[in-house]
Amino acid sequence: SSLRAILASGRPRIINDIGKYAREHPLSESTRRIVEEGGRSSLTCPLIIEGNPIGFLFFTSRRIGAYRDLHQDLFLQIAALVAVVIDKSQLLERLIEDNEKLAERGKTLEREAAVDPLTQIANRRGMQAIIAAELARAAERALPVTFIMADIDHFKRVNDTHGHPAGDELLRAFAHRLSHALRSGDRIARYGGEEFLAIAVGADAARGVEIAERLRKVVAGEPFDLAGTKVPITASFGVAAGAAPADNGEALVAAADTALYAAKQAGRNRVMTAA
Repeated sequence: SSLRAILASGRPRIINDIGKYAREHPLSESTRRIVEEGGRSSLTCPLIIEGNPIGFLFFTSRRIGAYRDLHQDLFLQIAALVAVVIDKSQLLERLIEDNEKLAERGKTLEREAAVDPLTQIANRRGMQAIIAAELARAAERALPVTFIMADIDHFKRVNDTHGHPAGDELLRAFAHRLSHALRSGDRIARYGGEEFLAIAVGADAARGVEIAERLRKVVAGEPFDLAGTKVPITASFGVAAGAAPADNGEALVAAADTALYAAKQAGRNRVMTAA
């Protein structure tokens, strides 16, 4: 390309009769278009930043012989200024793009930090944010709130008998059953180990017990398929209800956990309410 020679020299190129140049270079598509648009002479400046070529600046005149050697230094100065503007613009675009990527990555990491990778529902950290939002929503509408703590009965026995991969599969399936058995708008999280916590805005204590009992039946009603083996599983549930924000999230979670412990002590596979 003739442009390569311009970059190599670092000096502008003047063509004072483009029509003649087009006839001598019939394969030059760009020259043919310039002639069709009325161009009769041209001056081409290289755009170079710190020794790196970034493009070209083309000046075209409708007059033959419009450019002289004395124009070269002036146009080189113009080209140098344009090159700086382009370079800084490209740098700014890269910075903006990098910042957007970093912001999106930050959001992704934040989402990942709030989700349990095994069950793909909220983890304990994610549930803390959910609790705050749900209590605020309940307080705004003067609605009761119910917390339901669930725990898989004899989970260690599953790991010991069928292996830890089966235990992981049980946790995934358990989370799936509970998620689909909850009401629309209720939220659930894996709170730790084989413990799961659900929050139901608008449900008083009686309604909370109904929801927990439905969850218990969903778990116990059909064996879980663990690596081709049908394994009957039950779960225990603790329920605590209150008004927001008079009862804060920590107190309700603690009460639901205490009720869960009572359900375990009473023989498992049952629902108990906080005193």
